[in-house]
Amino acid sequence: ARHAFPQSSARRTMFFDKSPEEMEAMFQEALNDEAEKEEDMHVRGEDPETARCRLLTHLRAVIETDIFEMLISCLILGNVVVMAAAVQYRGFDIGFALEYPGSTSRADDLWPGAANVLHVLDVFFT
Repeated sequence: ARHAFPQSSARRTMFFDKSPEEMEAMFQEALNDEAEKEEDMHVRGEDPETARCRLLTHLRAVIETDIFEMLISCLILGNVVVMAAAVQYRGFDIGFALEYPGSTSRADDLWPGAANVLHVLDVFFT
């Protein structure tokens, strides 16, 4: 796997060019960093499990609020509206290409700039 990609590959991840020894050293360094974090928490008198539980408790308290549910519902509804607009926009071009009665203009002529806006919104909701 080390030589699976050419050396000039721009999409190569940091692991493909590492030897097994280098990867092991990186893994051990990550383990040591985690152990140091836990030791620091013990020095401050915090149990790592207690800190995780406290974080999860706060997260659960936020997620279970009505405001959070309304926010997520509005995001879903917004995504539905964007998808409907994208289908309508595409339908304008299809109708024009098929010479459907009443379809006398291309989508970009009817909704100038909508392609860019729909693309940005699609990326946002993805």
